[in-house]
Amino acid sequence: MFKFLFIISIVKISFTFRIYLLNEEDKVSVPVEFENHTKNVVENNLLKTFGLNKIPNFEVNKISDDDFSKKYMEEVFKNEKYFLYDISTPDEIISSSPKEIFSNERESILSFDVKKLFIKDSKLITSELRIIFNKKIRELGWLTVSIKRKENEESIMIDTTDIAQLKNTYILNITSILFKWLNSNENDGIIYLDYNGKSLENFGEYKVIVLTSLQYYKNNQQSIFIGEEKLDVNSIRLKRSLIDQNISDKLVPFNFKTHTSSRFHPRCQLYKFFIEFKDLGWDHWVIAPRGYEASYCDGSCTFPLNNNMNATNHAIISTLIHLIDSTRTDPPKCAPTKLKPMKILFIDDNSNVVIKRYQAMMAIECGCQ
Repeated sequence: MFKFLFIISIVKISFTFRIYLLNEEDKVSVPVEFENHTKNVVENNLLKTFGLNKIPNFEVNKISDDDFSKKYMEEVFKNEKYFLYDISTPDEIISSSPKEIFSNERESILSFDVKKLFIKDSKLITSELRIIFNKKIRELGWLTVSIKRKENEESIMIDTTDIAQLKNTYILNITSILFKWLNSNENDGIIYLDYNGKSLENFGEYKVIVLTSLQYYKNNQQSIFIGEEKLDVNSIRLKRSLIDQNISDKLVPFNFKTHTSSRFHPRCQLYKFFIEFKDLGWDHWVIAPRGYEASYCDGSCTFPLNNNMNATNHAIISTLIHLIDSTRTDPPKCAPTKLKPMKILFIDDNSNVVIKRYQAMMAIECGCQ
């Protein structure tokens, strides 16, 4: 059996918008060109889906491939064991590095840009200060994070630990510090670190990163096909019939004419629809994944509704009533019955590398409802 995947691609030379019908077994594709307006519709709706009004505007030269935050967040994105708690709750995880690090004999002093540690209209869940040493610390002791109201005042301890929770990584909870900075005038962004009363430089090279987990008060996520501008999937399927016969004949052993004609009135089912970020010109700010698998449900829900159509009891009754009197009720519609979340790793307006999680983004099962 052949499996098919729709891929949206933009040909940058001609600025035409193409959809590729892929035969996954033979890796043969048939391009269908559309006007550039369709690309704009997809891009605008996709940005809305990701909760963005525009493509992030940041200084590209600040984020290199060797940037520590970028490399660290790539590992976090791939492996959730980097967290000591369930990360299915946060809508977004922001990474941020210190602006500057100073040291004296007794302590290391870290300075942060507080505005980069938080997003407006969100709820602070937790904020972690992570210190990653290049090698294991042999000396037993306590790593402590503190704040000071004034330079000469005694330190106020916020958190302390005597073990590396991850490999060579000490994790300190600074949620209370960030909350204080956000809700008072004392938001200097200065914290103090010491290990057994010594600065961290005494124990070798290290990196510092803050991971802040946030939850949004409002969930503005929406399907790519919902909005003022809609991508007409039906028109895409019909336009495949306009493909030159000579091209379609190359899909051996796939019979293009049979496939297109048999799908004008298909039963309710799942279709693969993949948008590659690189083809949209988004690869400079989206790090992972490679694209958005915007699978969708389409097809008829006509009588009889069999078991393969995942029909609800209401859909079955609606179908019967519609058969008796079509004016009393609409026929059931093909819609997702099971969705799964999606997460993306990207660079935001503040040049922070962030992980953003979206609930119910990818249809994996369809049914009549």
